[in-house]
Amino acid sequence: MSNDKFLPKGAYWQINGQSPMSNNSGLLAILKFGINLTFGILAFVISKIDRLKIPVCGLNRGVTLVEVLLAVVVLSVGLAGVLRAYAASIGALEVSRETVITIELLKEKTADVEQKMIEQGGISAGSASGRFDGKFADYNWAWGTATTAQEGLYELTMSVARADGARQVSLITYAQNKDYEPQE
Repeated sequence: MSNDKFLPKGAYWQINGQSPMSNNSGLLAILKFGINLTFGILAFVISKIDRLKIPVCGLNRGVTLVEVLLAVVVLSVGLAGVLRAYAASIGALEVSRETVITIELLKEKTADVEQKMIEQGGISAGSASGRFDGKFADYNWAWGTATTAQEGLYELTMSVARADGARQVSLITYAQNKDYEPQE
């Protein structure tokens, strides 16, 4: 049974202190496995050539080198397709990983802004932006307010984006205007 729910925030993306996407060791391991498998099958077939007696057109002869090479080519093409699918899944995993990180950072910034709103009794008109610290220094955050048709509320837009602009997640919510004085 996995204890993922007890891991610290972000720990589920790390294996032995490293992100699986921090290097291409997984892809290299699959490539090495594929090459070893291909040569292993080739070595097995060559070692058994004298035992393989396949009748061809009524003749009783063994497997020729051309037939062995053709079999290796067919296996290699199949293996190349599997490796291509693996590479595509690695790319999709990286995109989903970045999306999860961006959403988690947006949740964190939303909690910070909500805490400030609670302490101040609402939010004032304006905007702010900045950059996250630490290992998320390549992510920027921004928030801004806009007036709404409903008195006493601001539309609060918050967003988190990578510095290179590759991925951005935004959230629009409503917040109490701390400067609003109801008219009686």
